[in-house]
Amino acid sequence: MIEEQKNKKILYIFIDESGDFTFSGKSSKHFYLSWLAIRAFDSTIPGKLYDIRHDLLTDVDIYNNEKKDLEYFHATEDIQITRDAVFNLIGTLDPKFTSLYSVVTQKNKANPIFHDAPEKYFSKHVVWLMQGILYSENISDFDEMRIFFDDMPVAKNKKAMFKNIKGQINDFFEEKGIRIPYYMYAHQSKSHIYLQIADYMSWAINVHCERNESRPIEIIRKFIVNIFKPFESGTKIYYEYLDTKK
Repeated sequence: MIEEQKNKKILYIFIDESGDFTFSGKSSKHFYLSWLAIRAFDSTIPGKLYDIRHDLLTDVDIYNNEKKDLEYFHATEDIQITRDAVFNLIGTLDPKFTSLYSVVTQKNKANPIFHDAPEKYFSKHVVWLMQGILYSENISDFDEMRIFFDDMPVAKNKKAMFKNIKGQINDFFEEKGIRIPYYMYAHQSKSHIYLQIADYMSWAINVHCERNESRPIEIIRKFIVNIFKPFESGTKIYYEYLDTKK
């Protein structure tokens, strides 16, 4: 069985999201969903990331003068020295086997049909990304696809989200005549190195869009195939933001 798996051509997808699923003047302005597509793993990356983790366990957070208990990598929470080390390592990945796709939506332009249906809003982003994957990765060349979500963004709707996502993917595959099997998993990012890498790449896009921070995105730019902003040209605004700093 293991030998059979080794001979399969598998496309791995690691998914990270940021932003919330509430639609109001107090909610996050944007929702981000990013897909890290891996066609072949670099077997040296896990060991190098563990070296970074173990080396930095005793580093001091210069802002709080506290040691960082580094259990796993999470870009939003990691201190700068950790982010620098992780991004430097990510920059060594081979673009031949590594691609990043992202969808960014301005939430106050989202149709109200999504406001009480987070599973539909989320799965819509999945389909947008699947379209990009289809045309760039030649999905039909693979024997199967394995999709890893960073858990599910709304735990109480996890079952509904999976059902909606599968329905959307199945319809999309049928429309495009895609016949390969796919498998979906919802795991915490701490369980998989490449989910943590996807988190870092998605964070780079987030901070570039939200606060024009360019250094992280420049490191990962060679992996970015597309950043799709489906509402960018829309003019219909359904509510105003109360806090302009969000």
